[in-house]
Amino acid sequence: MPSEFPSAASSSEPSLIPSAFPSLAPSSEPSKMPSATPSRAPTKQPIAIILTSAPTKKPTAAPSKMPSSEPSLIPSAFPTYVPSRSPSLQPSLVPSSKPSLMPTSVPSESSMPSLVPTVGEALIACASQKCIERTPIGDPVTNVVPVEEGIYGIRCCADSQLNAAFVAANSQCPGLWVSSRDTNGECVRLTTYHNGLSVCQSLGARLCTVQENLNDCTRPAKCSLNENKVWSVYGADFPSTHPSFSPVPSALSSEMPSLAPSKMPSTFPSAVPSLGPTMSSSPSAFPSAVPSLGSTTSRAPSAFPSAVPSLRPTISNAPSLAPSSLPSLAPSLSAFPSVVPTVGEALISCASQKCVERTLPGDPIVESAPVESMYGIRCCADSQLNIGFVSANNEQCPDLWVSSRDTNGECIRETTYHDGLAMCESLGARLCTVQENLNDCSRPAKCSLNENKVWTVYGDDFPSTHPSFSPAPSVFSSEVPSTAASNKPSTFPSAVPSLGPTSSSAPSAFPSAVPSLG
Repeated sequence: MPSEFPSAASSSEPSLIPSAFPSLAPSSEPSKMPSATPSRAPTKQPIAIILTSAPTKKPTAAPSKMPSSEPSLIPSAFPTYVPSRSPSLQPSLVPSSKPSLMPTSVPSESSMPSLVPTVGEALIACASQKCIERTPIGDPVTNVVPVEEGIYGIRCCADSQLNAAFVAANSQCPGLWVSSRDTNGECVRLTTYHNGLSVCQSLGARLCTVQENLNDCTRPAKCSLNENKVWSVYGADFPSTHPSFSPVPSALSSEMPSLAPSKMPSTFPSAVPSLGPTMSSSPSAFPSAVPSLGSTTSRAPSAFPSAVPSLRPTISNAPSLAPSSLPSLAPSLSAFPSVVPTVGEALISCASQKCVERTLPGDPIVESAPVESMYGIRCCADSQLNIGFVSANNEQCPDLWVSSRDTNGECIRETTYHDGLAMCESLGARLCTVQENLNDCSRPAKCSLNENKVWTVYGDDFPSTHPSFSPAPSVFSSEVPSTAASNKPSTFPSAVPSLGPTSSSAPSAFPSAVPSLG
């Protein structure tokens, strides 16, 4: 059958086999690149739905504003790091293993409330003893601040090393690991309470407790936060600073009393009072019918002295205006002589071997000084009287606890002899002896005093540096000779000379009748 629409020009390469069904009309848009192998039949499935088995490793930072109505049955192994600003109104039946770092500000009405309730205030505490030392007297080392207005750093605690940012705590907290860094390894120095809490929880950790911070457990976390306050929580190891308003007082006194008095004291006194006295700036107008067993220094002493004086001497804040210029030459005949005699000078010694090493040759490591001079103190006790006392940790001083801090936890670096003595006694302790200091027993008390001299006393373990003025010489030579020659040698030679020669800067004017054997 000839074509009804024959070509205008004949083909240069006409088909060898004419079509059985020739086109009625040529195409208006013929293919520019015809297939070398055309299909024999059209596809029955023009659109194939094939899910990828290898999702992208770098998800988009800007997810779709219109989520798919048919989401993938297999979630991505690498979910997006930027959560959607318009979350689904119908959350998943299976909660996420990595919840959002920013919880909602409006709590849900649920039969299963959140383990962390929405609160308006939260706790902050000094991150370490370094912060306590720099806190002005009277300022608290723990406080409560608004959760959204307060901006502080964090300390996260865990029982294992959750990532490389976690470091081991100090020896007082074995098995504890601490960090102040987020998931990217960045220091978290300024954040709100909820954000800080979420960072710790996202790491599988928790906020460190007040006592863990104050005990220097978290100090290795650093991040320039050791001198600052951080978000914290109460643990079973620390009392609350919020007083109870219950009319039922506690049946047991606190094992760890607060470092600072409450700004809102309880209106109901404790059924079991404290075992030790406390120093108040506002003493009671009505004195106790049963006075304290220990000595305390009152800023407002009683106008009526007790008919039964204390068994231990007290330090008066109103001493005599005309003290005796000549103390008694003979001791008083008393069944209970004073433990602290009236003196114009008292003893100071190097606080540790670090001070001994820095002392110039010829300078004394033990000497006397006027009682009004200003030196630090070392208090010693047989037990840990409060958290300011640390173990001597010295084989030469087993079971000894030492401190250089007052009742508020402040370091006492400069004080008079009498005030320092009274402070140790108010804690139930005593001044450390010369030998305890020189044997490094009191060195763990620190407070930047290890290179300095501190107020001290003679113990049974050290000889006196003050020569005797008695005309009756000692019958027994000293078992422990002085480490330095006396600047006031005795005017009466000993009846029993030393077994070995000694070097004196002012030798005796009367040589011994029995010369030394060596």
